Amino acid sequence: MEKIPIFFDFGGTIVDNIKVGQLSFNSIFNKNLSIDEVKAMYQIMSRKISFKSLFRIPINPLQMLQKRKELTNLQNELIFKHAKLFPFTSDFLFNLKSRRELVLVVVTQNPQLKNQEFVDKLFKKLFNGDHPFDYILSDYNKTKAIKNNFSDDQISKSLLIGDLQNDMDIAKKLGIPGIGVAWGYANGNLDAHSIVNDFESLSSLIDNHISNIKKTESCLK
Repeated sequence: MEKIPIFFDFGGTIVDNIKVGQLSFNSIFNKNLSIDEVKAMYQIMSRKISFKSLFRIPINPLQMLQKRKELTNLQNELIFKHAKLFPFTSDFLFNLKSRRELVLVVVTQNPQLKNQEFVDKLFKKLFNGDHPFDYILSDYNKTKAIKNNFSDDQISKSLLIGDLQNDMDIAKKLGIPGIGVAWGYANGNLDAHSIVNDFESLSSLIDNHISNIKKTESCLK
């Protein structure tokens, strides 16, 4: 059986970087945004922004564009100080890594994760050594990144796990289950195939998914 990819969003799904966003936005734009306000802003920005939605963002999008480089530089600095894995993430991922039929993939829009030196340094810090991922894909278009690196057959058997609605929308485009997590930026308020509250539930869901694929392939032989 060809290996099955399990696609993971990065920030808000496996890595708690919400504090990074709060500190960087408040510093660059002289704001006093709460964690909840930052979460709400990311939920809006993760979807296609309409004229109406612009009025719901506490920071002017044009200002964000103008100060994008400054903002990115500060976030890249703060991520090493404040970002951390969500509780039990490491054990969960390394248990998955031990399963030979799976390929673990990070799919992110963070452009800095195209920089191998940055990736090596950050992931070494997050995982206190080696990390469990086979691939780290960085592209503004996550759908394209997945299609460019995996066959249609592999994608059809995969899962996509994320914390924002755009992740669930990508899963729908790919025709695969989108699994939302109850932590991260949207707190599980997602239109998803399933919502999980903890990594134990996510592990069971993945087990069932793989078991169903094996049964289907066995019946086809």
